[in-house]
Amino acid sequence: MLSIQISGYVTLGLSCLIYDVAYLEHDYGIFHVRGGLNRISAAMANVIQEAGGEIHLNVEIQSLVIDQGVVKGVKLQSGEKCLAMK
Repeated sequence: MLSIQISGYVTLGLSCLIYDVAYLEHDYGIFHVRGGLNRISAAMANVIQEAGGEIHLNVEIQSLVIDQGVVKGVKLQSGEKCLAMK
C-alpha cells in the first residue's frame, strides 16, 4: 500500500487525501484547492504512474484475482489480468 505524508502524519492509501482536505478546511480555513479540485486527482495519478503503476479508465472488472484469501489484482472483462506490484 502506498503511504503519503500529509498534514504532518502518514496516510495509508490515497483515499485519505479527501479527508485531509476536509481537515485543512476545518482547521485552517482553506476552502479551495489552487487550480481546482481536479488537481488532487491529477496529483494522485502522477504519484501512481511515477511509482510504476497503471491507471485504466472506462474498463469493467470481471473478477478479483485472489490467492490464499488475499486479493492480488483484478481480471478485466477483456480477459487481461492486472496484478498488484506487492
